[in-house]
Amino acid sequence: MQSTDRYRITTTKSKLRQNVKDHILVAHAMSGCDGNSALYRRGKAAAFKAVDSVKDLSFLDVFKAKTSTHEEIKVAGEMLLLRAYTAPATVDSLDELRYVRYKKQVAKKSLTAGTGFDLKSLPPTTDAAKYHSYRAYFQVLKWLGNTDVSPTDWGWTTDAQSGHLVPIVKDQAAAPDKVLKMISCGCKQGCNRSCKCKKAGLLCTILCSGGNGTDCSNCGRDESDV
Repeated sequence: MQSTDRYRITTTKSKLRQNVKDHILVAHAMSGCDGNSALYRRGKAAAFKAVDSVKDLSFLDVFKAKTSTHEEIKVAGEMLLLRAYTAPATVDSLDELRYVRYKKQVAKKSLTAGTGFDLKSLPPTTDAAKYHSYRAYFQVLKWLGNTDVSPTDWGWTTDAQSGHLVPIVKDQAAAPDKVLKMISCGCKQGCNRSCKCKKAGLLCTILCSGGNGTDCSNCGRDESDV
C-alpha cells in the first residue's frame, strides 16, 4: 500500500540550523549518494551532525564555487571528514587519525581478522579521501546546474575496455607494506568470499592460516616470503 504521508518542506527547513541549510548538499554528497560512495559505518547522521554546529563552516563554501582548486577541495573535504569521524582537536589529518584509531584497536584485539579487527572501520587515508572529496564536489556542482564540468577532472577515470566511468580510489597504499603484511585472516580451508583479507582488499600472506600457497585463492606470497 502506498503511503499517503506528506511533509511540508518549508516546515522541515525552518527547523534546520543555518549551517545545515548552507551545506546540506555537501553533507549529502560526502556521506554517499547516487554519484558518490558512502562512508563505511559513517552514514548521513554523522555527516549532518558534522555540519549541524555553531562553528564556522565557511571552509565548505569551496564545494559550491565553480572555480575551486583541487587543493582547496582536498583540504575542505578532509576537514569535514575529520569532524564526521569525531577526531580530537589535536589531530589535524586523516592519516594521523587513522594511525591513532589503528593503535587503539590493536591494543584491544590481536591482528588476526578472526578476532574482529576491522580495517574498514578505520577512517580513510588522506589520499583516498582526496578523491572522495573530488567526486563530492563534482556532484554538488551538477546539482547546482553546472553541467560543463568534466568528471574525469574530479575523481573519475574512463575504463579503457568498457568506456564507462569508474572512480579513482587512491594513488597510494592504504598502509606501509610492512604493516599490510602483518594482517592475517583465520580461514581454515583456503580463502573464499568470506575471507577477511579479501574483504579488506588485501592479499593473504604467510601469516594467514589459509594462505599456504596451495588452496588459497587470495594468496599474495612470493618466494621472498618463504
